Amino acid sequence: LVGIGDIAPDFQLCDDEGKKYKLSSFRGRRVILSFQRYAACPICQFNLDRMKYQSEMLDRAGIVTISIFNSKPQHVTMFTAKIRGDSMIALSDKKGSTYSSFQVKQGSFWGVLRSNLYLARNWKKYKPFAKYVFFKDTGANTTIMKQLPADFMIDESGVIVDLFRARNVQDHISFERVEAFIPEDKSADATKRIASHPDAVRNMRKSKGSPQKGFSLDNMCPFGNNIHG
Repeated sequence: LVGIGDIAPDFQLCDDEGKKYKLSSFRGRRVILSFQRYAACPICQFNLDRMKYQSEMLDRAGIVTISIFNSKPQHVTMFTAKIRGDSMIALSDKKGSTYSSFQVKQGSFWGVLRSNLYLARNWKKYKPFAKYVFFKDTGANTTIMKQLPADFMIDESGVIVDLFRARNVQDHISFERVEAFIPEDKSADATKRIASHPDAVRNMRKSKGSPQKGFSLDNMCPFGNNIHG
C-alpha cells in the first residue's frame, strides 16, 4: 500500500467550476488530502461539516485542504457547496483514478449494510445531511457505496508523513491528529480559535480541555497505515 514515507502520487483533477488542480503544484506547502465516497453521501456530508471548522484553522496555518469525491463535477456543486468550508478545495474524480493510485480501500457488501444500520441508528445526527439521499441521480453505485474514506497528510516535499484509512464508512480522522500536522511555529495562532463543532468540543474534553500542541514532523508519532485516528 501507498504509505508513510512514500512520495504522494501526483494527479490533476478539476473542481466543480472546471478549474484544474495538480497536487505537485502545492509543493512547498503542507496538504491534507481527503478521499470521500460520493458527494450526496450523508456520512460524507457530516464529515465535510465537521472538517470545515478545521479547514479554516488550517488555512490560517498555511495548510491546503483538498477533498476528492467519486462524483461528477455538477454533483460536487449541487450536494456540497453549502456545506464545505470556503478554504476547502473540492475535486471531482468520477473515474476513480486517484482512488486507485493512492490505493484507497473498499469495504464489503456487508460493510455497506452495517453502515446503513449505523445511519439508521444515528438518524438524528445525520438527518440534516440526508436530504439528497432519495434523489434519483446521486451518482452512487455498488462500487462507490463500498468506498472507504481515507486521509493523507503530505509535507512540503510531497512526502506522506501520516495517513488514516477508515475501517468503516462512518470512521473519520480525529481532530487532534490533524492538529498535530500544524507546524510548531504556527500552532499557537492556528489553534487560538478552536472549532466549536460538537465533535471538536468532545475531542478537546478528551484532551483535558486544551488543543493538542502542534509539533514538528521530525517528532511526529507514526500512527500506522490503517489505524483509527
